[in-house]
Amino acid sequence: MQNRKLAIISIILLIIIGSVFIPPSGYSFLSPSFSIAGIVYWIIKKECPLNNYLIFFLGLLNDFFIGTPIGSSSLFYFIVKESIFILEIRLKKRGIIFDLVKYIFGLTVYFSFVYIFIIIYFAN
Repeated sequence: MQNRKLAIISIILLIIIGSVFIPPSGYSFLSPSFSIAGIVYWIIKKECPLNNYLIFFLGLLNDFFIGTPIGSSSLFYFIVKESIFILEIRLKKRGIIFDLVKYIFGLTVYFSFVYIFIIIYFAN
C-alpha cells in the first residue's frame, strides 16, 4: 500500500513538472515525457503497484495537464504496461540489465504508438 501511494504521488508530480516546461517548437506531444518515465519505472518494479484503474486515471490527468486528446495517454500507458508484461513473461529473468532492456522496450513502444497516433490524428 505504501508503494502505491508513493507511485501515485511521484507520477502526479512528474506530470505537473512535465506540463510546466514549454516544449520546443515542433515537438508538441513528445517533449514532456517525464510521466512515461515514471509509469515505466513503476511498471518494471518487482511488484507493480499500479493497476489498470490507476493507469487510466493517471493517463486522464496527463491529458488534462498536457492538452492531448482525452484518453490517448491512458491508452498508450495501458499498451506499454501490457507489452512490458508480455516481455517479462518471455524473458523470465531478473537483474539490472533486463530491467534496462524492459525500460528501453517500454519507451520504444510508447513513442512508436505516439508517432502513429500523431500521423493518424493530424491526417484527419
